[in-house]
Amino acid sequence: MNRRNFLQKGSLAAATVFILPKGIKQDNKPSVYTSTAQSVDADTHVFYKLSVYHTAIQNLKAAADNEKIITLGAQTTAATDPEIIKESSEFKYKITDSKLVNAEEGQWQVKAKADSKTGGFKLPEDLGKKMNLACTLNVSASIDSKKDYPLVVLTYHDPSDDDGMCFLTTACVHHKGLPDNCEELTTLRFLRDGYMTADAEGRQLIKEYRITGPAIIHAVNRFSNKADIYEYMYNHLVQPSVQFVQHGRYAEAVDHYKSFVQAIQKEYCQE
Repeated sequence: MNRRNFLQKGSLAAATVFILPKGIKQDNKPSVYTSTAQSVDADTHVFYKLSVYHTAIQNLKAAADNEKIITLGAQTTAATDPEIIKESSEFKYKITDSKLVNAEEGQWQVKAKADSKTGGFKLPEDLGKKMNLACTLNVSASIDSKKDYPLVVLTYHDPSDDDGMCFLTTACVHHKGLPDNCEELTTLRFLRDGYMTADAEGRQLIKEYRITGPAIIHAVNRFSNKADIYEYMYNHLVQPSVQFVQHGRYAEAVDHYKSFVQAIQKEYCQE
């Protein structure tokens, strides 16, 4: 079933017009790759965070000076408790060369030289003045040693993961600061788990939501005014839907949701 056509269907054929905030695109931001814990000694672990501009990797000549900088953060924690932070250091490298080595997998080979550092953490000996980076865009990155094994292996960090999969939860919990068991989300989950799961079309809509939810979060998070957008969602989607449910108007709540999602997709998800 075509998702867009499905979302347009509704028993009440809602004609509500939503005046969504115009999304303001943010300046180009670096992509982030993170590592799991690595042992420094018996008492200390280190976590690495690498920030790199994909635009510089893909077209170094056209990249702005700030986009040519790779930032490697190193945070040491107690081996017994990662919440106990011992030290945070930051190392900056400037890209000197970048070339595509595997077009099918989107893998790039990047070379960079040390630019600056803050903090007292000492990097492995093979990673000092130069960095050799193998990067499969939006998947993984590895900092290679002079030997035949990577010094640090990192995984791409999807920004949408910060807000979970549900834009309704994002609007309520992450934006409004409400608890996950707040009245709004409890009411909407009651609608989902009761009225919607009892109906074939409702079950299909829930299935579609697993796709549209993350896609909407990813689209909205690109904008510098995402807080305004989530505020609008809370006021014009969450609250009216909750009121419909509380008055037993379940079909109207579902219809309102579908119309709103259609408007969001049209405004923010077309690119």
